Amino acid sequence: MENIKTKIYKNKSIYNGEMTDNGIRHGFGKVFYPNGTKYEGNWEYGVKQGNGKITFYSKDVYEGQFDNDNINGYGKITYNNNDIYLGDWENNKKHGFGCYRSYEGDFYQGEWKNDKRHGVGEIFYKNYKITFRGKWKDDKKIGDGFYTFSDSETIYKSFHSPLFEDDIFN
Repeated sequence: MENIKTKIYKNKSIYNGEMTDNGIRHGFGKVFYPNGTKYEGNWEYGVKQGNGKITFYSKDVYEGQFDNDNINGYGKITYNNNDIYLGDWENNKKHGFGCYRSYEGDFYQGEWKNDKRHGVGEIFYKNYKITFRGKWKDDKKIGDGFYTFSDSETIYKSFHSPLFEDDIFN
């Protein structure tokens, strides 16, 4: 394509990159938004499509796949506090299988739905040296699960009862 242009929009965002002859972002390009957010990647007829990198005004950085202007597919986000998520996305939310590591060293791998742990997953609590394996719904443990401690002792726990609602690891 190689039709590189710079365009300033009414909302004061600035685009520099490939465009169609009638001024539509298409191909590789960069856009700088007035709030400080920056996107660099592929465009298809005016929307983010394919691979790209977006640095949000909050300094969170996402690198991965986009579809129809949304974060969709596989990608990695590094949050400004150094938490990291690597995995599947749907409509700008963690959705599918993914791994999340907090800056404190806690680590979750498993299923996500609408930005929440949901389905089968495993979490390692670094400070407590405890691993939990089980089912999640809306970021809460449900059903049956297993805690494994650093000495390899494993304890079965059921989360059907309100007795465990105050579980410090929930």
